[in-house]
Amino acid sequence: MQNRMTFPELPVEKLQWRCDPERLGFCSTDEIAPLADIIGQERAQKAFTLGVEIARAGYNIFVCGMTGTGKRTLVQRILAAREGKGASPPDLCYVFCFKSPEQPRLLRLPAGQGKELRKVMEDLIADLKRDIPRMLASESFQQRRRVHEQQAKRREQRLLQQFEARLAPHFGFLWRDADATVAPELAAVIDGKLTPLMELEERVENGKFSLEQYQRICEQHAVFSEAFTGVYADIRRLQHEAQEALRTLERALIRPIIQQAVADVSTRFANPQAQQYLQEVEAALCEDVGRFREFPPTEHETGPMPQQTSSGYEEDLFHEYQVNVIVDNTDTAGPPVIFETSPTYKNLLGAIEPVLEYGGVLRSDFTGIRAGAIHRANGGYLIFNAIDALSELIVW
Repeated sequence: MQNRMTFPELPVEKLQWRCDPERLGFCSTDEIAPLADIIGQERAQKAFTLGVEIARAGYNIFVCGMTGTGKRTLVQRILAAREGKGASPPDLCYVFCFKSPEQPRLLRLPAGQGKELRKVMEDLIADLKRDIPRMLASESFQQRRRVHEQQAKRREQRLLQQFEARLAPHFGFLWRDADATVAPELAAVIDGKLTPLMELEERVENGKFSLEQYQRICEQHAVFSEAFTGVYADIRRLQHEAQEALRTLERALIRPIIQQAVADVSTRFANPQAQQYLQEVEAALCEDVGRFREFPPTEHETGPMPQQTSSGYEEDLFHEYQVNVIVDNTDTAGPPVIFETSPTYKNLLGAIEPVLEYGGVLRSDFTGIRAGAIHRANGGYLIFNAIDALSELIVW
């Protein structure tokens, strides 16, 4: 018979551990400081701390462990300890690229200057929409404009009078348009009255006018018409030159207003990207002064007013001068820490939101660009659950 092992009998009192409060050394947990470290994760803390101190692109940290071991708490505490240390990342702004309109430009500005640039651009356009129409409506400009128009009109009339002298006494000009914007019609002088060829043709058909005389008039009309084609081409050239002279006058008077306004704005930004953008804004405004004629001066004495189409949709004639601030780090102290709880494609990488225009047409441009978590975490830290990202087909 085998020997049986015997054990001492365990009393019931020893089946349960009891804490003796006298051994704790305190009466309430309010008397002790909270535990700052994660229990049993010393190596993990050192590794993670080393990882976040590597300030180089391309480094990522993968934290793994069983559920409930404090992974998220570890990450939060270590990153919280670095809060406020280091420089804040730049603001990210998208603006219109005047040289390549299909390629918006990204500006990286010091923290807080993104929304400042947006505000000063809004004020700049509002001031120009008030000041330039007021200058164009001034008596001094209108007087100079009238001088240019009168000089151009006299040159046109001189050409017409010289040609009309060649037509007399058998032909003359028959003006169909009251404001003389349409070329005059050559008409024969019959019985002291200007008569179009169509009317003469009707008379011939009705036997009220000689066919031979009509044919002779048609031959002379063809010769004069060919000559008048060259004369009218000269007149149109003079009109284009007069219009260009007026535009040159406008630009000469408006350019100093634009240059001074942009110069006042430029003094507030030392960033080279902002300076280059403002130079392109100045050049674009100086080349497109015609848009300011759409704003009567009385409508902008107290500020800009939106233009509204007949369909009720508001139309911004200076849409490309807006500044789209996708990341504003004004209130960010040090590197940002972004926890993305839903790492979808849109939440991580952002999106381009279209705008519904009149007629049901969707339009996309730089103002519809929206930032994702990667943009907001630029220059800092982005944290998300890997399993959540891997479960998104487009993301991984």
